[in-house]
Amino acid sequence: MQVVRRGPDAVAVRTPCKLNLFLEVVGKRADGYHDLDMIMEAIDLCDTLAVSRDSDGIVLTCDDPAVPTDRRNIIVRAAERFFEAAGFPPRARMHLRKRVPIGGGLGGGSANGIGALRALMELYAAPLPREAQFRIACALGSDVPFFLHGGLARCRGRGEIVDPLGSGAPRRYLVLVPPFGCSTAEVYSNLNFPLTSPRSVGTITPGSVEERIRNGALFFNRLEQPAADLRPELARIMRKAREVGVDAHVTGSGACLFALVPDRADDGRDALVAEALAGMVEVRIAENLPAWG
Repeated sequence: MQVVRRGPDAVAVRTPCKLNLFLEVVGKRADGYHDLDMIMEAIDLCDTLAVSRDSDGIVLTCDDPAVPTDRRNIIVRAAERFFEAAGFPPRARMHLRKRVPIGGGLGGGSANGIGALRALMELYAAPLPREAQFRIACALGSDVPFFLHGGLARCRGRGEIVDPLGSGAPRRYLVLVPPFGCSTAEVYSNLNFPLTSPRSVGTITPGSVEERIRNGALFFNRLEQPAADLRPELARIMRKAREVGVDAHVTGSGACLFALVPDRADDGRDALVAEALAGMVEVRIAENLPAWG
């Protein structure tokens, strides 16, 4: 989570997103959520959030008209919780430059929430204790606590149990962005319990994760099939990508997909995939990010 501009009355932060390299649904919870076991990695596809004190109350604008700017947006709720915890009257004018796809399973909204918290702590010179930041993150959503850490991490429960694995070895990913999103609620409702052949990542260390990323053994997403059942286009995209040697996987509940770029891949790999999938997806290149927690 990088502060890219700071001044006495304004701060801007870049808010990255994440990939689910591994995602297993362990079971249903009594509160309606699901217990998960995930390996997440932060990547450098970023939104930018600019925050100033030039407002009475909390005002949010966005360059994407599809993004709500009221309390439905996690940024507004994060700002409310910051001012409540810090004891300041709410004064924040915020503008979001949106570049992370909406409804893609990349956690862009979750990162925006932590970005708002970080920007306001910087702007008001009021760093909240880590415990308070964690409580706010958990209250904001399931993927949000990961973005307190970044890098590579194992996340369990609803996503609030975060075991940081440090900064992964430098690597590049292809991120495939279809012209549609997936509803997280619909994808989860399409899961059939009990699950057949549940996967386990077993004992995890930074070294073991790196090895399994390199050889492709880690990549798995229990939500991939339910998402493809709801959006058959996803299965067609994966088949087409594999025809040109790209092993693409859904991240989160979709609809975005990703594939590791091999170390020896030439720089034309993205152009080859873009040509093969023309009209089906937008192809972006992303690099993993080090931990920032």
